[in-house]
Order: sequence, then C-alpha cells, then structure tokens
Amino acid sequence: FKQKTAYEIASCLVGSEMCIRDRCWQERQLSNFDYLLIVNALAGRSFEDPCQYPVMPWVICDFRSHTLYLDRPQTYRDLRKPMGAINEDRLRETVKRHDAFDDTHMPKFHYGSHYSTAAGVVVHYLVRCRPWSELHCDLQGGRFDVADRLFASVSDAWDANSGARGEKAGNEVKELTPEWYSSSAFLVNRGRLPLGAAQDGREVKDVALPPWAENSPAKFVAGMRSALEHSYTSLHLHDWLDLIFGRKQRGPLAVESANVFFYLCYGDQVDLDAIENPKLRAATVLQASHFGQCPLQLHSTRPWPCRGPPAPERKSTFTAPSCHRPTSFPHRFFTIMDGGAYKTESTGLAFSPDKLHMYVSFQSFGIFEVTRDGISVDAHLTDGHVDE
Repeated sequence: FKQKTAYEIASCLVGSEMCIRDRCWQERQLSNFDYLLIVNALAGRSFEDPCQYPVMPWVICDFRSHTLYLDRPQTYRDLRKPMGAINEDRLRETVKRHDAFDDTHMPKFHYGSHYSTAAGVVVHYLVRCRPWSELHCDLQGGRFDVADRLFASVSDAWDANSGARGEKAGNEVKELTPEWYSSSAFLVNRGRLPLGAAQDGREVKDVALPPWAENSPAKFVAGMRSALEHSYTSLHLHDWLDLIFGRKQRGPLAVESANVFFYLCYGDQVDLDAIENPKLRAATVLQASHFGQCPLQLHSTRPWPCRGPPAPERKSTFTAPSCHRPTSFPHRFFTIMDGGAYKTESTGLAFSPDKLHMYVSFQSFGIFEVTRDGISVDAHLTDGHVDE
C-alpha cells in the first residue's frame, strides 16, 4: 500500500468538481474567462498570493496591425505550444540544452524562468497599480527598477516572451494575468509614479498599446477579451489548458511538448518536512517562490475536454468588460450557509459591467452588487448583506 501525498489527495478532491465545471464550459454555460478563473481557483491559484496568482494565456499574437481581425487564424497564438516553444529557433536551442543537461542531483528542464512568478510576472505587469507598485519598490530597495526593465509596451512584451526577436532560449516565457482581459487600470500611470526614462530618452508613463487599440486602454482590453471569447480560441483553449493544468504539465508528454520547468516549480518535488535545517528550509521556500510555481495538475491522464459548438439559436451576448481594477475589490470567497453569507479564505473573482462575480464554495455561482456600503448578495442566494 502506497500512502498518497498531499498533492495527490488534493488532485482527487477537485476531480469531481472539475467534471462539473468542464461540462458547463463545454455546453457554453460558462465563458472562457469565467472558466479559466474557476480552473485557476481549483488548481490553488489565488489573487491574494502573488506566487500563486491566476494565470491566463496570451491568445493573440498581432500587436502591430492597425486593425485587429479576429476572424483570421494568423491573428492568434498557437495554443498547442508553451511560450518558450513558439519561436522555432528558440525551441531548437531549448531542446538542445535540455537534452545535453546532465546533473545527478537535478532533473532536466527546458526553462529556468517560469510563466507565472510574483516579481517577474505579477508585480512586473501590475507595477502601475497599488499595492503592486509598493511591493515592487520594496523588492528594489525602496525605488523603481531601471526603466528599460519595466513593463512599458505590449508589443515589446509579446516579442520578448514569444522569442519573436530571436532572444536566447529560455529567457522569458511569461503568460498573462486576468487583468489583461478585465481591467485597463494596469495600463495607465494614474498615480504619476516616477518610472524614469529608458536609455533612448523615452519617459516611461502609460503602457504603449498596439495600433489597433488607438491609444485607448479600454479598447485594448475589450479587444483582448473579444479574442479570448472568440470561437477560434474556444476551439483551441483546451490545448493550452493541457499544458498548464493538464496531462502535458509534467512527465513524458511535458518533455515532448518542451514544457518542463526547473524542478522547484513543482510543488511535490521537494519534501520540506525532510529538511531539518531551518535556514536551509527557509532558503528552499524562498528559492521556490522566486522560480514560480506550477498549478495543481487537474487532469493527469486524459486529454483536456474540448469545448462544444455554440447552440445554433443562441446569439453572442459578449459585452466589452467594464474597466474595473480587480484589486479594488475584496478578494474573498463567501460561503452561503443557513440563509447568511460567511467569509472564507479562498478567492475567485470574475468581472462584467457593474457586477462582481464570485464563485461560492465551488458549488454555487452568485452575482454580487458592488455598492459604496459593501456587497449586496442576490436574493435568490441569501437575503443578507455583507460589508467589506
């Protein structure tokens, strides 16, 4: 008899819930955005933990055109490949380095960086918003980093992380955060933060947007959200989910997909209880947090289910998202019990115009009105009122 690890037990516990959510998504009862938030929550990702922040995919790859053509396949990124494998030249170098790596104490890996880290991804993208700007300065000794290293341009971010400009293998492989599809606040330096000037003399202020956004952060986010909910993305999103949360996250299929990260990125690869030295244990935790963490593997054996076709009689009701800043809301779950609302420690948020969607105990779905006085819960769930 083999005793199950905590990681394996957690995987078993979310299995039945995943089946329910998969079916809702396949039947198009959930949008792609909402489904991704649920998957992230079930995999242990949280808005309250920068090291385990929800991860979203780059969906489009066209940040140079003056018009965003959502009906053209070439507009979209190949979701079958991780970010580090999109550029063929970089992919060849990555595979060569992986195959040549030989260490008796360390497993082989393709990437020394990760697609979701606290400082390198979350704080990097959200540096113009509080509390991330303060956290950024804390990490940089009380000041902002060199302007050339700050997030300043969407197209430059895509080029660097996709290897479009021939960057060396394994350099940057960042994915995105939910704000890219729900909020424009992270693109604007409303606080007039002193972000400095780049080497070419250009002052870093608001994020430079692609031409098709016409210098409008709201239009940019609306375009990104439209692409995420587009039928083309719906047909291929399961491929990306397989890489991040599914069977291609680890094992032989991960090697075949060039999707293996440094071993500390996998939560079950290090037994902290076995490290008796407290300083070594603390150093290991710190090192793991800087490398980034892969989510809980939700589908380990079977392929991620595909999304079904839309119902012929149902028309698209997608509305451009309201430009609310996710961090302006209390990132908590509310459990509905005995006609009342009770706070718990988990998180999970989604947004639509003037509404805050919260997933309740992974069992119910409710819509909460955001008011100055707090959060009013829909009557069909409870008659109570929850203050912030």
